[in-house]
This record gives sequence, structure tokens and C-alpha cells, in this order.
Amino acid sequence: MGLFRRFALLAASLSIATKIQVRWSGLLFGIMMVLFVAMLHIPRALASPSDRIPWTIVYPRNVIRRRSLASCCKRDAQPRRKASSSPWAAY
Repeated sequence: MGLFRRFALLAASLSIATKIQVRWSGLLFGIMMVLFVAMLHIPRALASPSDRIPWTIVYPRNVIRRRSLASCCKRDAQPRRKASSSPWAAY
């Protein structure tokens, strides 16, 4: 399982760096983080609710999950404009 997770993280980072299939890599990485937190960290945090260390591990993983899912679901705010030959066209 650890080797699969390493390859998944490597594939997601390469996909985001090269901007190839970013939506799919963000979605699959987010799903992987949801399952990772749900199976490992949340049960440990619920087993000892007075201990704050497991809760401090759950929170950053949750933020990473939300950011990766947001990256796969975002839309371009403005459509791309075609390039103009005029140097003043940007303004």
C-alpha cells in the first residue's frame, strides 16, 4: 500500500507540474486523501478525543484534500484571448 501511495503522489505531482490531466490528478489525489484520512487518522483521533496530536494531524490532511479537489473542479474565470500583433493590445 505504501508503494502504491508513493507512485500516486509522484504521478499527481508530475501531472500538475506538466499541466497534463490536472483535473483527473487532482480528483484522484483528493479521493486518495479522503480515504487515507478516513481509514487512518479519524479513527485514531476518535479513540482518544482528549489527545490533541491526532486532531492536529487530521486538520492539515483535510486542508490538502479540499485544495486538491478544488483544483480539479475549478473553471477558467476568463476565456483566453487570441494574441494580437499590436504592442498596445494588452491594455
